[in-house]
Order: sequence, then C-alpha cells, then structure tokens
Amino acid sequence: MAAAAFVQSVSGFGMAIVAVALLPLVMDLKDAIALIAVFNLFVSTLTLFWNRSGFSWSIARPLVIGMIVGIPVGYYFLQNTDSTILIRVLGIVLILIAISDTILARKHHYSLPTWSAWPFAIFGGVIGGAFNVGGPPIVAYTYSQSWSKTQIVATLQIVFLIAGFFRNGLMISHDLTTSGRTDWSWALATNLLASIPLAILAIWMGKKCLDRIPQSILRATVFTFIFIMGTKYLFFP
Repeated sequence: MAAAAFVQSVSGFGMAIVAVALLPLVMDLKDAIALIAVFNLFVSTLTLFWNRSGFSWSIARPLVIGMIVGIPVGYYFLQNTDSTILIRVLGIVLILIAISDTILARKHHYSLPTWSAWPFAIFGGVIGGAFNVGGPPIVAYTYSQSWSKTQIVATLQIVFLIAGFFRNGLMISHDLTTSGRTDWSWALATNLLASIPLAILAIWMGKKCLDRIPQSILRATVFTFIFIMGTKYLFFP
C-alpha cells in the first residue's frame, strides 16, 4: 500500500495499478479491490494537500464534470455490453495519444486543445464506471498540457478524489440494494488503518522526488507508460 501511495505522489496516478498488482499476493482479490477503492481516497486527499499550491478549479472543472457524467453510463449500462470492445477502444486511443505526443512534443509548448478535456473526461468516466480504470485518458490529457508538475498532480488528485467518492457511492448503493450488504468488513478497515502511517511517509517522499524530477523526463516516462497500457488493453483486454 505504501509503495502504491509513493507512485501516486510522484506522478499523480498509478496507485490502483500498483496496488492491484501487489495486494493479491497477500489477500483475496475482491477484498483488495474494496480496500483500494477507499485507500485511493485517502492517498488522493493527502497528495492534493501537499500539492495544493498548484490547484486550480478552473482547469479541473471540465475533467471533474466529464468524469461524473461518464461514470453512471459505464457503471449501469456498459457492464451489460461487450466489455472487450470498450477496452480495446481504450487501448487504441491510448496508443495513438502516446505516438502523437512523441511526434508533436518536438513543437514548442504543444498540448491537446482545451476543448478536448470534455471528451477525454467523459470517456475516462465511462471506462472508470465500468472497469475502474478511468485514469489513463485523464492522465494523457493533463500531461499533454503546458502545466507545472505540481499543477498536473494537483489536478489529477481532485479529479480522482471526486470521481472516487461518486463511484464508491454508486457501488455501495448498488450492493445495499441487491444484497443488503457491502464488501467491507472490520478486517479490511483494520488493514486500511494500519497502512496509513507508512502511506503518509511514502506520499511525503514522493512529493520530494517530484520536486527533483525534470518535467521532460516525467512526461516521457508517463507517455511511455500510457503506450504500454494501451498495448495491453488492445491485445490483452
């Protein structure tokens, strides 16, 4: 959990990806997903606090609203369609974004147009609502902008935080309606509380590393990751 929090603090994203890769080694996958859903809220809140100087509601607003619009669509409808097609589309989009950035980044201050925040956010909400993997489209858009590292990380945290509360609310209401219970237990709550002290240290260390990493290196690393994830979604949906 601390390792996942460190990655989120350095780049603004990746907590869920790291956690879902590691936690099943020591606990049930269903329990791990429930734990990640709440732990992500804590990590995003603390990471936002330590990067609050870069927060701007005006640039975060379309991303937040777009995610909220897309999440119910993905959660309630697209889980009943061919999910493989949706994930493959996400893979193609991410690959094209990564390739485009590699080519166009040679231009001074290249960035995706501001209006594209809306389709990227809505698509991220749809994917996030259906599969809880809505981060890549949002990350691709924010890292294409000519913002500071602190602005990027702060913007990602507020988007993930509000979207996380919204999606968790949908999950809890759905669980209570269909089965009268949720996936939470005292054991999971204990694991969450035990993870917090090391997570705080990890987030602080991540913030220190973020301040020292050159923007060009961070951006290149992120878009390489986006290309890899796109390939994964396209060929192994």
